[in-house]
Amino acid sequence: MVKKGASKLIRYILPENGISRQRGLTMLFSFLLASTLWFLVIINQKDHRSSFVLPIFIHNLPSNVDYIKPVPREVEVGVEGFGVDLLVKHFRFQPDTVHLYYSSDKEYILTRDYFSQIAQKTPTTTHIKVLDVSPDTLPILYEHRSLKRVKLFSNAQFKLAANFQKENQRIIRPDSVSISGPLSMLDTISRWYTAKRSFLISKERERFILPIDTLEGIKVDPTTAIIEVEARLYTQKQVAVSIRITDLPEKTSIHLSQESIQLSCLVPMKEFSKLHSTYLFEIPFNQLDEGVPYFIPEVEKILPQFVKIVTRNPLQLDFVILKKIN
Repeated sequence: MVKKGASKLIRYILPENGISRQRGLTMLFSFLLASTLWFLVIINQKDHRSSFVLPIFIHNLPSNVDYIKPVPREVEVGVEGFGVDLLVKHFRFQPDTVHLYYSSDKEYILTRDYFSQIAQKTPTTTHIKVLDVSPDTLPILYEHRSLKRVKLFSNAQFKLAANFQKENQRIIRPDSVSISGPLSMLDTISRWYTAKRSFLISKERERFILPIDTLEGIKVDPTTAIIEVEARLYTQKQVAVSIRITDLPEKTSIHLSQESIQLSCLVPMKEFSKLHSTYLFEIPFNQLDEGVPYFIPEVEKILPQFVKIVTRNPLQLDFVILKKIN
């Protein structure tokens, strides 16, 4: 219904007939002109408030500092005047930069000290006057930047391919980083880390390039680190360790719950032949505690250093001391 009504109104104002259509256009133009003139008269009957934004540039700002708050880049100038004048000035307004100067003995700049300069760059006429400048105070808050060198640590995580065991990882370079930032932040930092990354290890020696972690407000140099990872290809091997008690006192014997321990070991493929299938572990009698009827043999002491024990059976051995009576 609304669409039909609007179409009917348009056809009434602008009929399809040539002469009538020309009259309709004339009427429409006259209506728009009258509305515009009425609007201009209305807005010019009293003063209106408006504002213009001016960019600012602050000279003499300290370098090598970190600003606690962003340095202001513009001010807003409040004006009052006739509506038509304000409307025309807004259409023609081309902002011009206002130059301010910072003094190191203060933490702010007062815009009222530059009121006349700001007013000169604000569009004015005899009917437009400048009322105020906002903000009244421009804060210049900063902290001096400091430099510090701290130890670098790896935050990388490594996944091992089947049968690989990680032996060692180290940062090739750098071993430390230079950090610069606000002194209040640097005082709380004693170490730095690489970014968190995950890598798959499928070789005995691999190197990776890692980005160094970042923190807002802190600059880090350098930005990358090289990490080297050493791994070995392992296989399993079963080892039997016989247990023998030595240096028994006269007329004394000992009964063990088991005569040997079965070990399941991981051994590097390259060292496989160096690991025997059987070993002998001897324990002097005086190292046994007669008040405790069991002990855990430290069998790893007799195995090569490259061996890693996965399981042992049993973990402990019970014993009974037998003494002959004459």
